[in-house]
Amino acid sequence: MSTKESVRVQVTCPACGSASLVTERKSEPFQYGSGKETVELTATVTLHTCDSCGMCFSLSDIEDARHEAVCRHLQVLTPEEIVAIRERYGLSQQELANATGIGRASLARWETGAGIQNSSIDNLIYLTAFPENYHRLVARSELRRMDVVKVQFSQFQSLSVDEMRRARVQSESFALLM
Repeated sequence: MSTKESVRVQVTCPACGSASLVTERKSEPFQYGSGKETVELTATVTLHTCDSCGMCFSLSDIEDARHEAVCRHLQVLTPEEIVAIRERYGLSQQELANATGIGRASLARWETGAGIQNSSIDNLIYLTAFPENYHRLVARSELRRMDVVKVQFSQFQSLSVDEMRRARVQSESFALLM
């Protein structure tokens, strides 16, 4: 599942500027973890070899490929999968954060590969991929927001949840006429 847009880039050798390159996909092993917890993982990367000067290089996809391999090893969603879940509903990071209670900055880190979510948060994000679960979370967060309003104004009057919903709908359509 890929959410990244495909962009055709004219790749040239950074050493000599030649566009005559041989491009291949290669499995690259790397170490993950430390001490006794170290494991060897493999990332599939794109390598370019210049026909003119022989230089071998890769673009920025090596770190992304390694990050994805680590996510697979840890059995958590990859950044692309998290973005795809959020975009399935047409949500901004803030809107998903509001529904789940996850911080927007944390979502941004996980979507860009700057960090990896723990398994509990990963389970929550995974469950939001199912519309019935996502809609339950949205309804629950809405009820919580209404309960806060209800508590704030309880000294004036007590409204039922249905009355609060109706009042909220009415307030959203309110317009001051001049």
